[in-house]
Amino acid sequence: MSDQTNLYQNEETLNKIMGQPKELPHVSTPQKWLLLGAALIGIAVQNMFMPPQKADAAQWLFWCYAGIWLCYLIVLHVFIIRDGRWKIYEWALAGCAAILCVMMGLQAGGYSDDTLAFLNIIAIPAILMMHAQLIGRQPPTQKESALVPWFFYGFIVQPFVNIGKFFRAAGQLFPKAAGDKNRRRLVVVGIAIAIPLVVAVLVLLLQADAVMRLFAQELFEPLAWPKLFSRIIIALIAAMLFYSFLHEVLWPKPKDSGAQLLAKEAVFEPLAAYIVIIALLVVYVLFTVIQFVYLFGGHGLPEGLTYSEYAVDGFSQLIWVAAINLSVFAFCLSKVKPGKALRILLICLLAATAVILASAFTRLCMYIGAYNLTFRRVQAFWFLCYLSATIVLCCVRLFKQRLPLLRVCALALVGWYVVLNIVDLNVLYTYAF
Repeated sequence: MSDQTNLYQNEETLNKIMGQPKELPHVSTPQKWLLLGAALIGIAVQNMFMPPQKADAAQWLFWCYAGIWLCYLIVLHVFIIRDGRWKIYEWALAGCAAILCVMMGLQAGGYSDDTLAFLNIIAIPAILMMHAQLIGRQPPTQKESALVPWFFYGFIVQPFVNIGKFFRAAGQLFPKAAGDKNRRRLVVVGIAIAIPLVVAVLVLLLQADAVMRLFAQELFEPLAWPKLFSRIIIALIAAMLFYSFLHEVLWPKPKDSGAQLLAKEAVFEPLAAYIVIIALLVVYVLFTVIQFVYLFGGHGLPEGLTYSEYAVDGFSQLIWVAAINLSVFAFCLSKVKPGKALRILLICLLAATAVILASAFTRLCMYIGAYNLTFRRVQAFWFLCYLSATIVLCCVRLFKQRLPLLRVCALALVGWYVVLNIVDLNVLYTYAF
């Protein structure tokens, strides 16, 4: 009998619990203010898709694109400053992105080279993604490699993972309180009375004043119902995506903290890495001998091969080989258990990479000497300089473990790219070579 009584009591308790409305998770005040920032970005986005009739389409696209990312930077840094996040690498990346945005606005539709304009459209969000992941994740120096998958995760997942929190924050802007039904009824009554009165007054004033009628036509013509509906939809979608992304950056999950990353140790034994690096070095020894005989030593080329053909052929392949070597170096540095033998082999790998870059640099100079500069050759020259600086930084990292190699290399890449935008290439073409 007692068991039956306990069963009834448990069912009654369960019914009471199930009958109670579930409370939504608390949304903090900054998360509510983020709605305003996301809305401002959404308004900037919809302007890009709705240019005025008399505006130049290319100029409007560049102005709006630059304005969107400047608005994003301002919104993000309002919250960063509030939280006291002052990191030199993050602020340097933000400054470089802001410079590119300003230059895009100033040069809207007037780029001297279309390739640079296209690259800027890709470079600005890429730089800002690096900036955002550094802010949100803050990985330790020893685990910087985690930033690489997070970079792609930021484009694919982060804009969508927190869309529900956008609506949750919007729903909690108007918390329920005592007398809430009465207040809502009064608001509805006030709106119902105000709308016909405002319409009647506006109609009378527009009929009474021709100047006001002219201004009203110019003001409300862009806000035709189909266009207005499209603007609202585009702005809402953009606001949701940016809110989701910014929420993930400003309030990341604890599982992605730098302390937990630091606790993870390298899992790969060095023997496999030894085999890979030694196999590569054997190939590079033969390559180095050929370079010192035919390219650096001036021995002369085999019959039937001109220096212009030799300079052009293989340049891009050498850059890919250098990129592969640096990738192997980065993998061994972050995933393989360290040791003295591994360090020696990595130094040899960097030396081989330096020989490859020297070969590519010599070929490029030969080709520029024969055919002068173009923007793409300037890009190649610029990229070779960056790779050379990267090799030096990698050597330093082998002996100075506290050096944040990935952060410094990323910042150097961005800085080099900003300089490429600032330099007047026409003057460079005139005076070089």
